Amino acid sequence: MAEDRWSGIAFPILEFVHENGAQMGIVNIRQIAAGTGLEPNEIADEVERLCAAGFIMGPLRKMQSGGDTRPWFLESSHLGEKGLRAVGAWPSDDSYQALLDLLERHIASAPDPVTKSKLKALQGSVADVGKATIAGLLVEMAKGGLHY
Repeated sequence: MAEDRWSGIAFPILEFVHENGAQMGIVNIRQIAAGTGLEPNEIADEVERLCAAGFIMGPLRKMQSGGDTRPWFLESSHLGEKGLRAVGAWPSDDSYQALLDLLERHIASAPDPVTKSKLKALQGSVADVGKATIAGLLVEMAKGGLHY
């Protein structure tokens, strides 16, 4: 059930805030509901959790509206680092998994069977070498320590 909450509620909210927050400025629950098709009360609860967990910068400002959450708004409608990572707009903190994910995306979109086969072989080699070694190499490369 937790996976359903993430993919069915939290992730669509993060995507909406990421795609619309900068251009709209302040984003309110009514706008998120219209953009995601979710119920306002459900959104308000989840936005509070996402703000508390650092996915959305927030905070959620609650207007006195007789229990109607639609006018409530995000004071800062920007995603935090965790939110940006969740929507794929910020690099992963797990470089090994990021490499495997990248290879998987390239395998899925390979233009021909030969390329697909080579990418699968590379993916298998990365898995055989292991997380510690590959992650160390990627970190060293990112720091500029590999000279080629």
